Formats: sequence, structure tokens, C-alpha cells
Amino acid sequence: MHTERLVLTLGALMGLSACVVYTNDPPRHSGRQARSHTSPPPAPARAPATAQPAAAPAPQPVAAKPTFIKPPPAMTAPAQPPKEEPPHSSGRPQPLPEGSAMGRPPGFKAGAAAAYWIWLGPRGGWRVRTTTGDSSHVFRGHVRALTGPPAVISSVQPTRTEFSDRIWKTQTGWAFSFKTSGHADGFSFLTREPVCVVFDLQLDGGPEPKRVFVGREQVEPQSGFFVACPPGLTSSQR
Repeated sequence: MHTERLVLTLGALMGLSACVVYTNDPPRHSGRQARSHTSPPPAPARAPATAQPAAAPAPQPVAAKPTFIKPPPAMTAPAQPPKEEPPHSSGRPQPLPEGSAMGRPPGFKAGAAAAYWIWLGPRGGWRVRTTTGDSSHVFRGHVRALTGPPAVISSVQPTRTEFSDRIWKTQTGWAFSFKTSGHADGFSFLTREPVCVVFDLQLDGGPEPKRVFVGREQVEPQSGFFVACPPGLTSSQR
């Protein structure tokens, strides 16, 4: 801002004209409003950054609960007949042709008509199986070695555990008595040496079984009292 000094001369006091002396240049007017030299307003303060919440951990997969399938109820074995004296047929057993017991009978299957199925496996194991179709039958019998002590027959194994008390040792061999209904039952055994085996079989208490099939050729004995031999042996060899 310019300072002005007004000088009043003594002439004014003396009645003379007064003049104004400017000690500084008069202010210039550019016709435009002088620019303001004030500082620009401060920028608005930024709000402090808000901390981002930590990401929640991904949910762990929940292990599926094991599904337990209730097993079907076990098949109930039919009531077993009481142990009774095994059959003891008199006379000589019918000899079957040499080696005729070898091989599984092709007609054997669970549910076949009521019959005995007997064969000798390739490793020397004997198989005795029974079938009944859709009805129930009682099978009774006795097996023994034609020669040698009773201990020649060994490793007797029933096809069903509940028949373990229906197959028992006798003074001369092994006896059995069990009921079959709608499927296949029986047992297997070994001999300590190659021997002929005597079979004495009954069905439903009668003296003769309805049907007996032996070996791959399904040889049918004339009765349930017969002897079968492995290859190389005959019933006449003692």
C-alpha cells in the first residue's frame, strides 16, 4: 500500500494556493482486480485408511459320516436231526469202475434235485455234496477206508460250520447226519494214502438214497452201498 505525504506549504498559511506533493508514485489501476496472494486452502485431510478385516479362513470340509449298511440277516439253518447210529449195510459194497470217481459231476449245482454228488479232486481230496431242490431232506451215511486203520481218513471239513457237530468220528470211519433244504451241503475229506473208500448212504431214513452221482461221468451205483477207488487202485487190491 503506497504512503502519501501531504505537504502544506507555508503559502497556504499565507493565502497562497496549496499543492499536493506525492512522495511516492500513485497506485496504478490495471482495471483487473489484483490477484489475491493468499495461500490456497489446504486440501481436505484424507480419512485414515480403515484396516481391512482379515479374510476368514476357508471352512474345512466336514468329513462325511460313514454309512453303515445293515447286513442282511444270516440264513438260519434248518433244525438238525439228532445223532443216531449210522447205517451199517450188510454184504459187500458194489465196486465202481476204476477211476470213475475222478472229476466233478457236471450236473452238480445248488438247488438240483434231491441227490448225493461224490467225486475225487485232482489233488486227492474227496467231496460229498447233497442237494434237495425246493424241499427238505435228511441225509445220513457213513464213510470208511476199504483197507487200513480209521485214521487213514483225515481232515474232514463240513461245508457249513453248523454241521460240525453232525459229522463225527466212529470206530471205523466217519458218520454224518444233516438236513438240506433248497441248496447244497456236505463235507470234504482227505486220505493219508491212496485207498478205496466205502460209502454207505441213506436219504430220509430209507435204505436207499433216491439218486447218487459219482465222478465226471456221473456213474450211478445200484444202491447207496458202494466202493469207489482212485486211479490205479481197484477194490480187489488189498
